[in-house]
Amino acid sequence: MNSLAGDIQVSPNTIKNWLEIFERMYVLFVVRPYSRKINREVDFVVVKNNKPEELIEAKLNDTDIAGNLKYFSTVLEQPRLTQIVSGVYEPKNTGGVLLTDPFSYFSPYSAKPPASHGHGF
Repeated sequence: MNSLAGDIQVSPNTIKNWLEIFERMYVLFVVRPYSRKINREVDFVVVKNNKPEELIEAKLNDTDIAGNLKYFSTVLEQPRLTQIVSGVYEPKNTGGVLLTDPFSYFSPYSAKPPASHGHGF
């Protein structure tokens, strides 16, 4: 928060207050890294019915599979493993880990235009 506060020249408390307001308005959601008390973490965990369903690492250019993904895949009950990398141009499965770019990963969740009803609009 200090870095953001410095960038836009407001106090860190102001940033904290804004984020709390946005969170209450459901404009943003706070996502904390999933971690166990073993000094290992992954960037995101998709949880369904209190069970980790997918572990996600986000990288800028590093296409080497993150060691923590491999580690957690052995200690958790077979979650999907995904490493999202901006520099990947063709998604592929590498050793049980989906290595993909952000556009390919999120495209199934993108808004689709409404279906045309034949009105020519």
